[in-house]
Amino acid sequence: MYPRFLEARVVDALLSRPAVVLVGPRQAGKTTLAQRLAKKADYTTLDQASVLAAVRSDPDGFAESFSASTTIIDEVQRDLRDLADIRHVLDVPRLLAVVADHAPAPLNVARISSEIGLPRKTVDRYLALLEQAFLVWRLPAWQASVRYQQVRSPKLLLTDSALMGHLLGLSPQALNVWGRRHLGRLLESFVAVELLKQSPWSSWRPRPFHWRTGDGAEVDVVLRSADGRIAGVEVKATATVAESDFRHLEHLRQAVGRSFVRGIVLYTGSRALPFGDGLEAWPVSAVWSP
Repeated sequence: MYPRFLEARVVDALLSRPAVVLVGPRQAGKTTLAQRLAKKADYTTLDQASVLAAVRSDPDGFAESFSASTTIIDEVQRDLRDLADIRHVLDVPRLLAVVADHAPAPLNVARISSEIGLPRKTVDRYLALLEQAFLVWRLPAWQASVRYQQVRSPKLLLTDSALMGHLLGLSPQALNVWGRRHLGRLLESFVAVELLKQSPWSSWRPRPFHWRTGDGAEVDVVLRSADGRIAGVEVKATATVAESDFRHLEHLRQAVGRSFVRGIVLYTGSRALPFGDGLEAWPVSAVWSP
């Protein structure tokens, strides 16, 4: 099992709280982590229809049926239809396909509504539902300075870049032949989501944003610490980096002034390279390297 940065916090929570909830997307390792940290616990899953029926019928009796001091109750949350009133089940896959077609880009509910043929209120409700299920995330817009006309809409991200590729009909072979332009979108989505996931346990706990101005300057991810320090991250699906790849990071530096501490271009090469004061190119692998 890969080491989990969350593990120490879960252990502390188990020692001081009567109940601890682990939430996250499917297949992220929640059950494995819970069983690893509570090896002598009773385990049950609400994914079984009979168990779920017993809980709904007599929740107190169900809770008293366990003998161990610790109990793991799995699949507390499993189906989208149980979370909201989805009248047409096929609407959600259609919505995800439209999101994948545009991601990562500033959210435009009116455009999505028009393409999928659903009312705006329905699209808003379904998007909120998909966020609860950890299928999409909103990356808020960073307002760097009143001197700039800036996009205020959040970016909509699919949390699983493999799912995004599937929804776009891309295979590794297709990417090599005709889908090269999609690779940058997939890589940007992957990096943005990884930074969103890592920010809560980071030592300086930055808040992630995106930044885009009316005249075309754009930084894929802006990280702001609690004390106001700013770092910008650009993602390039190329094996080489040029000075021109840092031009939007320079725009960000001008917009935030002394708060700017670093600008990083992540690329598919293998070496970390300096590009002037506070500017560096890093391999994409640096995202998950300690």
